[in-house]
Amino acid sequence: MCARHSCFENPACGKLDICAAVAKEICSYAALFEGRVDRVVLTGGVAHSAYVAREVARMTAFLAPMEVVAGEFEMEALALGALRVLRGEAPKDYAKAAVMRTTL
Repeated sequence: MCARHSCFENPACGKLDICAAVAKEICSYAALFEGRVDRVVLTGGVAHSAYVAREVARMTAFLAPMEVVAGEFEMEALALGALRVLRGEAPKDYAKAAVMRTTL
């Protein structure tokens, strides 16, 4: 990684900067899970780059195998959330729901 430039200032080192940032974020979550990681899943637009997927997989290989699911599913997630609300399946007490999610 180029230490003198951010990925926006120097496109030549940009991909490696992005790979390092993604790998660092993945590894920080591994600490929260106390190292018990079964699989790392790389998704979203960044997963379309074979180079990024390969480098992030290399940098996080000590945690768990990586699965790449290229694509962006934000619109699908929003639609499913709206459907839950329309069906009355969404929680009424959002603060309680947030606490329940964090204690799992």
